[in-house]
Amino acid sequence: MIRTLARIVATTDVHSALADAGGMLAHLHDLRPTSLIVDCGDFFEGTGYYQLGRGRLEREILTTLYDVLAPGNHGWPHYFEPGLHQLTVCANARSDIDGKSLFGRIRILDIAGRRVAVTAVIGRQAFDAIPAAQRRGQHVIDPARALRELLLEHHHHVDAWMVLSHSGFETDLELAAACPFADV
Repeated sequence: MIRTLARIVATTDVHSALADAGGMLAHLHDLRPTSLIVDCGDFFEGTGYYQLGRGRLEREILTTLYDVLAPGNHGWPHYFEPGLHQLTVCANARSDIDGKSLFGRIRILDIAGRRVAVTAVIGRQAFDAIPAAQRRGQHVIDPARALRELLLEHHHHVDAWMVLSHSGFETDLELAAACPFADV
């Protein structure tokens, strides 16, 4: 199916709250043919659905309904699983070994006739909240620095910039001020 994307729809901090998610999921399903559907992190952990299913239901929802994911601190290891890893973008999460990005840093998509760069960042506070054993060998760099690096590499390829963030509202405001080129 070829999709013509006209809008962006985002969720965040679902935390496996799937008992009453039927309406939300039906709405996303209805919007999917014309919408880029993204999640800003923490889709996992928080209810018995996660405890009993170990993330299987959440993984199924994300891989069949969503287009782009930002990693969150809850469920961090899931973002490295096949299927989810390919959907996840993050500009500032890096490997301690070689400094390379842990995820794809950018996706360029056609939305309403514009080439839109979609990327994500995870805030230092959120990253530090990941259990140490799960983030061993990994670090984050300053989100604004990572976004400026992407801008320098891709500014001539895109018409607009969209940043998914798992950083918190106050940090997002600071990031928006430091990166005025971000449109969304």
